[in-house]
Amino acid sequence: MSPKDIQAALEKSGLRVCYRAWAEGREPELPYVVWYFPQTDNLMADGAVYERISDLNVELYSESKDFESERALERVLTEMFRAWQKSESWLESERMYEQLYEGGLIVDDDS
Repeated sequence: MSPKDIQAALEKSGLRVCYRAWAEGREPELPYVVWYFPQTDNLMADGAVYERISDLNVELYSESKDFESERALERVLTEMFRAWQKSESWLESERMYEQLYEGGLIVDDDS
C-alpha cells in the first residue's frame, strides 16, 4: 500500500485527513485525522530485511467523545490492517480527545 493509497483509504471515513500535521493556523474544525509512520517493524531473514513493514499511527482528534467518527474510521482501519490497537487520551492543554490507532502495513515505495 502506497502513502497515496493510505491517504485515499483514510479519506473514505468522511473525515478530514493529512499526513503528520496540519500547517500552523490552518487546522480544520474538529474532528480530523492525522497519520504517520513512527517506526518500522521489518521482517528479517538471513541477516537482511526480507519485508519492509512500517508501523502506522492514525490519530483522530475530536472536541468531545465522538463515537460516530470513531466507528467510521475503524471500518476503514479494519479494511487496511485487519488487526489494530486503540488507545484514548484527553489532551488537557488542547481541550480535545485523541484516539490513537496503531497497526502495521507493508508500504510500497510508489507514492
